[in-house]
Amino acid sequence: VCAFAVINDLADSSPRLSSGAAVYFDLDERGELVQLPVRESETPGWLHRHSRFYLWQKLALRELRHDLRQRFGGVTAGKWILARDDSAGDLGHAWRLLERLIATFAAEVEADGGRFLLLTIPAPEQIYDDRWRQVLANAGEAAASFERDHPQRRLAEIAAAAGVPMISLLEAFRSHAPSATLEAKDEWLFLSGIGHLNEE
Repeated sequence: VCAFAVINDLADSSPRLSSGAAVYFDLDERGELVQLPVRESETPGWLHRHSRFYLWQKLALRELRHDLRQRFGGVTAGKWILARDDSAGDLGHAWRLLERLIATFAAEVEADGGRFLLLTIPAPEQIYDDRWRQVLANAGEAAASFERDHPQRRLAEIAAAAGVPMISLLEAFRSHAPSATLEAKDEWLFLSGIGHLNEE
C-alpha cells in the first residue's frame, strides 16, 4: 500500500518544487527515471531520530509559517497540487515525474509477486472549509484555477494509466469532520489542524 499524502507528497517528490527530501528522482530527455545524487548531509535525519527539541521546533516553525501566510498571503509549493492548470512548468513536470514514479513502483512490487495499491490521504484544505477559503485568499489571482477535489481526480487518472487500484479517503475524512472548520478542535484529524495525521 502506497499512502500518498495530498498535503505534501507531490511537492516533496519533485526537486523543482521542494528541497526537503534526501533522495530525488528526475526525468531524463526520454522521460525515463534517473536518481539524482543523494545529499551529503545526514544531519536532519540524525536529529529526527535523536532530538525531541528538533522535532518540536520543526512543528513550531511550521505553525509560525502558517500564521504568517494567513496574515500576508502566499501559497506554498505543496498547495499547488490543488491547481487544475497543471500541465506546464514545474508543476507539470512534478505531475509527470509522479506518474512515472507510481508506475515504476507498481511494476517493481508486481515483479516481486506483490499487489500494488495507491491510497490517497486528503489535505486539511480538502476537509476544512476555513482552510480552503484561506488557501484561495492566499492564492490571489491564481485562485480561479484551484479546485478542492482535483488531486484525487488527477491521481485516479495516474492510477488507471498504471493499471493499479486506488482508494481515496477524502469522503471518509469529510464525514468524520462534519463541522468542516478548524474552530472545532475536537474534530481535528491533523496535527495542529494543518500537519500530519493525529491520533484521531
